[in-house]
Formats: sequence, structure tokens, C-alpha cells
Amino acid sequence: MLRLDAALARPAAHQLGLATRVQLRAVGLSDRQVDLRIDAGVLRVIHDGVLHHAAWPFTHETRLLAAQLACGRTAVLSHRSAAVLHGFEGIRRVRPELTVVGITD
Repeated sequence: MLRLDAALARPAAHQLGLATRVQLRAVGLSDRQVDLRIDAGVLRVIHDGVLHHAAWPFTHETRLLAAQLACGRTAVLSHRSAAVLHGFEGIRRVRPELTVVGITD
């Protein structure tokens, strides 16, 4: 169990506490093991296939990255979301705005 939880922490540590099911499968967790951690409250579903580890704070930046992960590899933050992330003043935090190029998977 500890080995799997350490594996779970690897992608999350580099993504503000977030990981996708695909990433968790790649480090050795099965869908059942992920579901057990969701049921236990260790992981929380943010978007379809995007999970947040309970030990990490959920910030606006986490919310933006979760949206980006949910939209696929070709998604980038854009418009007001990008402006907020880059520290532009006078821009209100809004729902994540992204641009997606091509077909996502």
C-alpha cells in the first residue's frame, strides 16, 4: 500500500497535487486502487479523469491546471486565465479559459 501511495504522489508532486488516471496507471495503480482512494477521501475527482490529492491545498492555480489537464495535451491557458497566471494587475479571476488546438484525446 505504501509503495502505491508513493507512486501516486509522484505525478501529483509536480502538478499542484493533481494527477490524471492515465498518469496513475502509468505509475502502477489500477482503476480499482484509484477508486478506493477516492472512496477513502485521499483523492477527489475534479474533472473526468483528473484527480486532486487531499494533502495538497486547492488553489486557483490548481483549478487552472486541472482544467488544462482535463482538456488534453494540446490545451493551453488563454485570455484572462493566462493573464492572471502571469500576474497582470486588474484582471479578475474567472472560470478557466483555455484554447485547445486540434483533436484532444
